[in-house]
Amino acid sequence: MKKSSDFNKFSREEFKRNEQAMSKQTQSAKPKKHRMRMEKETVFMPAFARYTEKGSQGVLGIKIDDYHSGLMTSDHEVFFVTDSDNFEGRLVDDGLYQILFNDGNTPYSDYTRVSLYDAKKHQMIVDGAKLQDDFSFMADDLVFGVMDEETGKYHILNSLRYREHPEEFSEEYDSVHHISPNEYIVSKNGKFGIYSVDGFQTKLEYDDISLADEYGDFEYGNLVDLKLKKDGQYFYYMNGKMMDASFDDVKPVASFIMMGKHGSMIDLINREDGKIMTSLLADDVSSFTYPYLFTYLKEGQVGVFCLKEKLNYDNGALYYELTHICEPIYDSVRVLADDSDMILLEKDGQFGLLYSTSEYQIPAEYDEIKPLFSSCVALYHQGQCDVYDTNQERKVLDNIAITDSGEYYFIYHDDSGYGLKTSYSSDLFGVEEIKHLGDDYFCVTQDGKKKLYGFGKYLSNDTFDQIEICPECRQTPRYDCDSVYFAVKKEDGMHLMEINRHYGVPSHTLEEVSFGITYSNIRFLDDMIVLDDGYGFHTLRDYHGKKIADTIHDVQCVKNEVGKDKIYVAGNCVFMYNHGLDVFIEPGVKIKRPFYTAAYEGDYGTVVVNEFDSNKYKSICQSIEEMSDDEFNGVLKRLYEDSSQVQEQYPKLLIREKK
Repeated sequence: MKKSSDFNKFSREEFKRNEQAMSKQTQSAKPKKHRMRMEKETVFMPAFARYTEKGSQGVLGIKIDDYHSGLMTSDHEVFFVTDSDNFEGRLVDDGLYQILFNDGNTPYSDYTRVSLYDAKKHQMIVDGAKLQDDFSFMADDLVFGVMDEETGKYHILNSLRYREHPEEFSEEYDSVHHISPNEYIVSKNGKFGIYSVDGFQTKLEYDDISLADEYGDFEYGNLVDLKLKKDGQYFYYMNGKMMDASFDDVKPVASFIMMGKHGSMIDLINREDGKIMTSLLADDVSSFTYPYLFTYLKEGQVGVFCLKEKLNYDNGALYYELTHICEPIYDSVRVLADDSDMILLEKDGQFGLLYSTSEYQIPAEYDEIKPLFSSCVALYHQGQCDVYDTNQERKVLDNIAITDSGEYYFIYHDDSGYGLKTSYSSDLFGVEEIKHLGDDYFCVTQDGKKKLYGFGKYLSNDTFDQIEICPECRQTPRYDCDSVYFAVKKEDGMHLMEINRHYGVPSHTLEEVSFGITYSNIRFLDDMIVLDDGYGFHTLRDYHGKKIADTIHDVQCVKNEVGKDKIYVAGNCVFMYNHGLDVFIEPGVKIKRPFYTAAYEGDYGTVVVNEFDSNKYKSICQSIEEMSDDEFNGVLKRLYEDSSQVQEQYPKLLIREKK
């Protein structure tokens, strides 16, 4: 209940000055029975006067001549007064009035309680009743929910219907819960019903009433969809209307569609008008990514159908037509890629394709389907790859092995070997060699220059004198690493190119994927990359892109037990910052004189103290020796995880993880 400022102008003196002028008119106009005794001088404001317009008929049928109108008491008798020019007054014998004192305040200005006077019955129908919390803002105060503090029961006072149906206020409920500004769920003796401000009311005969759409925003005035349970069946209530049909279950399918299931049939219901749009034989229905496109489940298999809005030219009415695009024969249906209009169909480990806008589909007979570029996809089958254009709804090239999506070049493979074509299937001239590098990458030599092609990736328009792929990436991809590395040679020297194997189209250009540094030589070892700067210094990186060590002199390599070049032998290896490399064949056996003054071995590797200043050396060694094993291993782990800390925190320490 809101404080009315309309009566702030009414002072006790003003009421007294007008009392005698009004008394004669009001007493002659109305018999005494229309007055009531009040022990306290009060003003009665029409409870809902702010919803009327000046000079118009109010919601209670009372003609309000001015906003400063209401009832007042004088000598303990109630009169109607109006702040008009002639101060004419009359007693009103109809409507509900809210008590205000002469200072313009209500008795309960904190909105927790309410007092209402029925001028027709000449009695207080609500005298300081406690407002239910849920009703403090409901229906703009046109509807009150009050609680009888003696019985604990609830009542609903509907001002819009009180004059014609006062008996509704006498109805007692065990609970009242608002579900929208104009609708309430009420319960009594374990049974539930719906009460609506406009007068709609179900019987209290339902076992449960809940939101049909658990994400509904009923507090903000949106449509409210309810499902009412009775004897194991559900009834659908939406927008103030109850459907006659009962269902086994009711749930939302899309923002504008509800699903009602009964037996083996499903009805799709328009949430705006409650009409059944269509029915189909299915176990379940779900909305898909695109408007009016749905999947449906039948006996564990998935199908796809479309609802299209049609116009009846005879009467101009709109209706929906159901079109079965895919019968329920698939194991799964999903979007091929983000922001894609193509839908991937899977059956028995084989894949097909559905293009949503054209309803055209490719049968599920391919081992794998990948998106390429624009409207093209790659279809893999028995080691071959076809390029399919969904716009043209046909294969544009057969047996495609690789493509540069930037220029629409295709490398194909046939009995005579590899060939290079454009998207128009015309052979390119001047191609001297096409070499498969591994992991879906090719080196194409054309007019003496080499270019890198990656399947579904636009790598670079640059040409190179030499391209070498990391040996670890030639065969089975390193699935513990996201990148593929290439050593490429240009006129200015060697560059390291890193390609993220998970990127789609387009990928990175050379400038974006290289480290931006020119090297004299790049060597790929078993688990690291050696980058030579040409001045006797070397940078070591692992295959996760992490810098292992920087500016190392005279890198030494030895053969391990399987004959591969390794920068260390499994067991113990130490990189010494700015002072070279020491390799331990086994503890205590060295193949090169070490450049350190002390070494400490831990769980994560070996720390070398590289400090020839005796004072600093003693300080560093003492701090390490005083550490517990756990503390020391914590330092080692921290150093290895962030190599920058080697220089920043421990400039004379270097660590290498054990193998």
